Parts: sequence; C-alpha cells; structure tokens
Amino acid sequence: MNIRSEGGNVGLVAVIVTVVLLLAAAVINRDDVLGPHDQARRPSMASLPQVEAVYGRSISELPQPLRSAGSVVDVCGLGQVEVASRVDPVPVRANPPPVALQAALAEMEGSDKISERAVGLYYGAMAAAKAARKVAYSGSSGCRESDSCLDNVQQIAALAAQPIRQQLAMIAGQSNDPAAIALALNLCKEQATGLKCDERVTAARWAHLDPDNAAAWMHVAAEAEARADSRAATEAIARAAAASRFDDYGRTLLSPIDTSAVRSAAPIERFYAQADISAVWMKWPDTAYGQMTKSCLIDALDESKRSACSTLAQLIVDESMLGRTLSIAIGKRTNWPAERVQSLRAEQVRFERFLSTEGPIDQADRLTCSGLDSMQRLLTQRARGGELRDLRHRLTGAT
Repeated sequence: MNIRSEGGNVGLVAVIVTVVLLLAAAVINRDDVLGPHDQARRPSMASLPQVEAVYGRSISELPQPLRSAGSVVDVCGLGQVEVASRVDPVPVRANPPPVALQAALAEMEGSDKISERAVGLYYGAMAAAKAARKVAYSGSSGCRESDSCLDNVQQIAALAAQPIRQQLAMIAGQSNDPAAIALALNLCKEQATGLKCDERVTAARWAHLDPDNAAAWMHVAAEAEARADSRAATEAIARAAAASRFDDYGRTLLSPIDTSAVRSAAPIERFYAQADISAVWMKWPDTAYGQMTKSCLIDALDESKRSACSTLAQLIVDESMLGRTLSIAIGKRTNWPAERVQSLRAEQVRFERFLSTEGPIDQADRLTCSGLDSMQRLLTQRARGGELRDLRHRLTGAT
C-alpha cells in the first residue's frame, strides 16, 4: 500500500491511512498479564552474551522498545533480556542477512509457477533499489532535505533495479499470467520513471487476459485518464462494474510469509522476515483503489457512473479492511440504504475494536512468541485473501 497521493487523489490518502493505523494496531498479539501461577513458569533472565551467542547480534540490534534502561524484553526462544538504554524504537537491520526471507525468495524464483517467480523478482528489484539508495544517501549528507538530491537518488535506485525489473517484465510479457503482469506493471510505474518496460506489460493486456477482474479495468481507466481520454476511462469503469471479482494481486507480495522457510525460521529471523515482507507490501501502489476513489468519491457522478460506482463498492465490500472502508464511503455517496451502511459500519467497528485489543502496548511485544504467531496469522490470512473471513471467525470464537 502506497499512501502517497497520485494525480491529485488526496481522498485515498485518508482512506489508506485509516487502514494502515488499524493494521499497525492489529499485527501483534501481546501476552496477557501473568498471574502468580504463570509468573512461576516465566523464563529466567538471559544475559546479553547469551543474546549474541544465540542470534549473532547485540541487543541494540534487536527491535527496540520505548522502555527505560533496566526494563526487560521477552524474546521468543530465549527468555527475558534486559534493555541497556532507552533507544529509538525503529528496528535496525543487522548482520547476518535475513536468511529466512532470502531462502523463501530463492525458492520462489526457482518455481515453475510464473506468478511465484514474479514475486521473487519483485522483491529482488526492491532490494536492489533499497541498497542503491542506502549507498547514495551515505555519500551525500543532507540529501534527504533536498528535493533535487532525492530525485537523483530515486533515479539511481531505479537504474540499479533495472536489470531485475527488466527480467520480471520479460517473463510477464512472455506469459499469460495476470498476476505476473500486474506485478511487473506496478513495479515499472513505481520505479521506472523515464525508463521503458516491456511493451507487452500494459493494463490493456492485463485486462484482456483477466476480463472479469475489476482491478485490471481500473488500471485501464487510470491510464486513460492520464492521457486525458475520458471516453476510454468511462468505458473501462463500466467494464470494471460488470466484473465479478476484484484482485489487484498486491496480496501476492505477502506470499513469502506462507513458505516453510519463514514458518520454520528461528524467532528473530521470522520477525525480520515478517517486517520486510510487510514493508514491501505496504509500498504496493494501490492504483486500482486510487482510481476508484477518484472516480467514485471525488469526480462528479452522473446516473450511469453512480450505478457503476455502487456496483464496484459492492464488489470490494468484503475484499479487505481497505475495501470495506472505501465501499462504505462510496455506498454513502451512491445512496445505499442507510440500514445497510450502518450494518457494514457496525461490523467494521467490531473488527476495529477486536484488532485494537490485540495491539501491542510496546513494540517489544512483537518479539514474544504470541506476537510472532499473531503477525504470522494476520499476514498469512491476508495473503490468502481471507482477512475479513478470519476476523469474523475469531470474533465468533471470542464471544
């Protein structure tokens, strides 16, 4: 999910920020307060040398809590570790490299399935761009405060990722796999400003191969509006409304979480894999939702477009938490019955409250075994497209 506005699409920012905040509250399940019996079974304090011996990194290199010196962090598989000082809570990448995620991606890049190979290459391109940005920033102090320098860094990053991006575009262009085309198309838009991708990687080809997918047609509409072709955009929105499903394939970027390499990884490596996978997924451009927001919440609606937008909102109402938020907003604008809007919103509030009860008091809770398991479950269900289904199931079990 990319929360940057695109083409004046400021409405999407508010929608996505809401869901990002909900996701942040949901990703980790903290331990319950321990009673006297549980306290007796609590693991003993681990020393800093033990941390380094087991994980090959110092406590300062682990994800850090907003806690004062002398407090403790529960680390799954190790026990309690004392915090040496109050530090920045942002996790710091350290050596050794993220072996669990690398193993998962290597497996995917060697897969016979085009879509899995595409995911591996997508991550490879993102990693190459990230490494190039890091080098560029390190060689230019104050670069982050200069727009021209930031533009140069982005161009350097795009060039560094170009060989892998072109490989992804090539396999997508040669295949008839809609997911691979969607991944290549979005990566080209995200990274390759001014750089050409395979001419077969287009929204039109995606829609041709995936005609019953509204997300593909919303990409076609976005491209039509970018070239000021309002007639083609209107036609694409009508095709989107006639589709029976919505899948922009962004959730395929979460698929490495469901591999044996990540599931069976050591706790800290699993944490880093979860964090890296989430970071890549959160940068997904969300072009389809963005175009839907512009067309249905910002632009003027005639009767035909109002009907199309209402249908699209129905299509995404159970797609995800983001889909639910956007569908309610569109439903209100397209005159859905007040009772239906209230019912959908009431269920969403229940989802939000349930997720908030699982939110961490402290970032350090992400290192507990229950925290890792909760994050694994959340990302796995989202990757499988069952986010709201899983929430309903868990709500039923909690009552």
